[in-house]
This record gives sequence, structure tokens and C-alpha cells, in this order.
Amino acid sequence: MIVEGPIYRIRGVMMQTYLSLVREEGLKIQQRTLCELF
Repeated sequence: MIVEGPIYRIRGVMMQTYLSLVREEGLKIQQRTLCELF
């Protein structure tokens, strides 16, 4: 259990950073499509 703790913590941090990157990319794509539409 002691060995699995840090692994789950690192995995959670990686998921948070991945989701934040995906969110930023999604916002960029939305801004691009809005600029193209209007």
C-alpha cells in the first residue's frame, strides 16, 4: 500500500495536467472557429 500511494498521486497529477491542457486546446479551437464564423 505504501508503494501504491505515490503512484496514484502522480497519476492524479498527470490526469489534472492533461485535462487542463485539453481544456486550453479546446478553448483555442473554439476561439479559432468563432473568428472564422464571424
